[in-house]
Amino acid sequence: MNWFTQDYIDFFTELAFNNEKSWFDVNRKRYENSVREPFKEFTQAVIYGVGKFDPSIGNLQPKDVMFRINRDIRFAKDKTPYNTWLSAAIVKGGKRNEESHPGYYFRFAVDKVSVGGGVFRPSKDHLRSIRSKIAKDPQALHKIIDDKKFKNTWDDLQGEENKILPKEFKQAAEKEPLIRKKVFTYWLEKPEQEILRGDLLEWMLKLFENASQLNRFLDQDEIS
Repeated sequence: MNWFTQDYIDFFTELAFNNEKSWFDVNRKRYENSVREPFKEFTQAVIYGVGKFDPSIGNLQPKDVMFRINRDIRFAKDKTPYNTWLSAAIVKGGKRNEESHPGYYFRFAVDKVSVGGGVFRPSKDHLRSIRSKIAKDPQALHKIIDDKKFKNTWDDLQGEENKILPKEFKQAAEKEPLIRKKVFTYWLEKPEQEILRGDLLEWMLKLFENASQLNRFLDQDEIS
């Protein structure tokens, strides 16, 4: 089944060169028909599929996980009004709940398809909980991320690191450097034409299922 047409890609390609409200208004119906509605339907299917292997996400709707195409330009130097992509973050409680729960993320942009997940913005308490869990049993994490299927799917665990750690973690970080991370994510990127593949949904769900064990490890509700 093809969820998207070439016009999804063409719309964003043209928007990149005409990123202004007047152009968007003329092409608004095209945006609704070729971009937003197909993305919304696809997102609902992803939510349903993810729920089969990770029921902790709960009863989410597309509006709970989709990000707006409109950019927040209040404090930005770049005043172009629209993103050249649509994206969604399937997170327990919705996309705004990233401080305490990991998520499954995808973005279909003008030039690439991005798929990933993990913990993007852990709160101070959540980060401390994750670090404590790793320090207590680093092999539990490595059993997940060193698994052949995981390593063949994703790059090494990504995310920025702290140069200076709280005193309680300094000794543990000498043995396990992953404790230094302040963001725990996994990621891959493919050409934009991937959205036209007939098995797009199945492909993405397989990726997310591969990472679901890591998400459970990182979920604050799963950390005792």
